Amino acid sequence: MKQFLLLLLIITATSVFAVEFDIFGYYENQTSSVLKNNPDFFTYNKLRLDFAKEISPDISFNSNIVFQTYHGMTSVSLLDYLPKELLADYLQETGMPINDLKKEYVINSKDEMFLDNAFLSLYQKHFNLRIGKQQIALGTGYAWNPSDIYNAKNILDPTYEKKGVNAIKLEIPFSSEGMISSIVAIGENWEKTTKSAHLKQFLFGYDFELSYAREQHSWVDYISMNKNAEDRDLIAFSFSGALFEIGTWSETAFNKLSDSDNYFQGIIGADFTFENGLYLMSEYYYNGLGEQDESDYQFADWMNLFADGTNLGRDYLYLGESYPIAELIEWSNYLIVNLNDKSFTYTPWLSFSINDNVDFDLTANISYGNDHSEFSQFEENIAVRLKVYF
Repeated sequence: MKQFLLLLLIITATSVFAVEFDIFGYYENQTSSVLKNNPDFFTYNKLRLDFAKEISPDISFNSNIVFQTYHGMTSVSLLDYLPKELLADYLQETGMPINDLKKEYVINSKDEMFLDNAFLSLYQKHFNLRIGKQQIALGTGYAWNPSDIYNAKNILDPTYEKKGVNAIKLEIPFSSEGMISSIVAIGENWEKTTKSAHLKQFLFGYDFELSYAREQHSWVDYISMNKNAEDRDLIAFSFSGALFEIGTWSETAFNKLSDSDNYFQGIIGADFTFENGLYLMSEYYYNGLGEQDESDYQFADWMNLFADGTNLGRDYLYLGESYPIAELIEWSNYLIVNLNDKSFTYTPWLSFSINDNVDFDLTANISYGNDHSEFSQFEENIAVRLKVYF
């Protein structure tokens, strides 16, 4: 009821002040179903309202509000997606009954309403400043961004919009093709505030970036259930450009932790578009946090995968292809392979542009691997997504 009243208030207010704001957004509905004898259904409705205002030639304001409702199978226990042997070992370690333990790992999808972005932008001759909740995108990778300390990426839908981060972002150009920038994501105090500095330069047809970031990294001991924190320093380097009409990109990141082992992550990728519209891409990912053998996957590794998408293995390959089979229809195929445990997930994607303002997508997720492998735990499913822009 409160959400309805707030939506009504926003619509009324924007109607009154419509001459002052540019108002746009979209409605999105997605319904998915697990492919099994008695399938479960999960669906959501999402309404995003965007507000933009150019206050003066050098000052602008942007914001958006998201309303999202969930229906169908809205409650799941993460323990249902673990290998049975690993779950049995964890039960023995904790000494808790399975039903009690499952309650500790339940994820509920509850209706929500939130301010996703709200920021003021100031454009000056010698600097640009943005203050407020804003989207931050770092790195050059498609499926993985090891240099992005602010966002966790969903490799099954890597291009989906990122959520806003409450931050101050300052950009200072030092030449026509170079820039220094800094981002400060506000936390409870300075130690819990994530901060980063970036040096960008366009050179020899390539965009280069060198960055440094520091955060207080939080993690959970899943045996004692105690929450822990340690300092994390990240040094990253990335580039992107084209070599003989072949797009190339790379991203590397070294992570130094105050209490745990340091680790390295990196990606390298390439893509090419043929004259007939056929697009091919590939990306290799090295994950220093991962294991080379599936027998070394631990309970905490699985929980990190579910929580923030930290993959279990050490080496991955992402392959993609898309082709316009008609004027408004595109057929795509994506394959993600864990090169260590030999499991993979295959995602075909059929996209229809009904017109300039209406998109319809039909997709599926088909996984393969033995009982202990990473992608074998991904349930096969199909999904349809409708998106209407206004």
